[in-house]
Amino acid sequence: LRRRGFKVLTCERRPASVADWEEFLKNLSRDLLKAWGTGEYAKIGSLYSGLRGMTVLKPEIENWLPLSGMDAGSKADHGSGTSLYIDEPDPNSVLAEAIRRYLNNELLSARLHSEASEHVARMVAMDNATRNAEELFHSLQLTYNKARQAKITQEICEIVSGANAI
Repeated sequence: LRRRGFKVLTCERRPASVADWEEFLKNLSRDLLKAWGTGEYAKIGSLYSGLRGMTVLKPEIENWLPLSGMDAGSKADHGSGTSLYIDEPDPNSVLAEAIRRYLNNELLSARLHSEASEHVARMVAMDNATRNAEELFHSLQLTYNKARQAKITQEICEIVSGANAI
């Protein structure tokens, strides 16, 4: 991604331990929101391995921020009717909390999809290894049986030849 001109904020294979992954995702979400809120990044997205079936694993690219439909015109339209009543809490803090929760959920979803795709890949690999081992076993068993049959046939021929010689 860096070679293609993308600025990568973090690249984590997985959190250090299962016990702290929730805290890790919350911290990552907070850092992403801070970077997006300051204008350092115009767009926040994710690239992760997605699962589209038991044998189809494809990279998923999702753009998270800005949300589709978030532009200055839509914010002005929503604010025009608020002069008749008072909102508590204010709409900006509600929107900020909704975006924070959205980003937390998207990070969790991406992590779970990645974990599921890894487990499926391991399961498929083990299934293929089992099939290959069974094929090898049957092939070796056939070779062994042929060698044993040839040895028995040779011994019978030697016995018959010895009997005919007598």
